[in-house]
Formats: sequence, C-alpha cells, structure tokens
Amino acid sequence: MAAELPNGERKTKTLAVQIQPGRSPMPNCSEMVALLHGLSEGSGTNEGDDEGQYINVYLKAVDVRGVWLQVQRLLSENPEFASAAIVTCQGDSGWDDYLLLHHFNPAEPLDAFSD
Repeated sequence: MAAELPNGERKTKTLAVQIQPGRSPMPNCSEMVALLHGLSEGSGTNEGDDEGQYINVYLKAVDVRGVWLQVQRLLSENPEFASAAIVTCQGDSGWDDYLLLHHFNPAEPLDAFSD
C-alpha cells in the first residue's frame, strides 16, 4: 500500500479513526485516543460536534496496513470502542478513493486493501 516516490522514499498514507462517544458507553474515551496515538508517530486529533460529539484521530504511516491491523486488534478487544467507531484510509488517490475499513453499523459495506 506504500507507493515509492521518484526519489526512492515511500509515500505515507493516513488512517482516520472517528469515535462518536454518544453511540456507546465507553468508560474512558481519552484512554482509547491515547492508545491510538501510540500506534503512529505521525498522529493528530481534532474534535467537534455535528449532531453529536466526535473525535477524529489521524494516524500517518508508511505501513498503513500494519497500523490497520493494530487498530483492528483494539476494535476486537474493546466492543464499546467498535460500536462507536468508523475507520477509513486514504486510497491511491488520497481521500478521493478512500477505503471504509470499519463502521459501527454492521450493515455498512466495508472495503479491504487490494494487493
């Protein structure tokens, strides 16, 4: 998933995790945000309220698949987190062809990384 640039460097991509605390009785949302930040050196957060509170955590990585595997582990170990989260990833054309990797609504069709 990491394309090589003309100068030989590898391109980073961003995995975005949106947490909507009002969807789940998460006991400690700030702890989950801290765990997510620990998965990537290039991370950031913004918060807001758009018909409900949300927290966006952005994780930049060359190995975005590896970061996704770690986020998947957190989702499977924390059902409250999984029921309040949406996870997307930049595609080959940035956010124009993003992948939906996890959605709190199990009826939403999900994407997967292509090889």
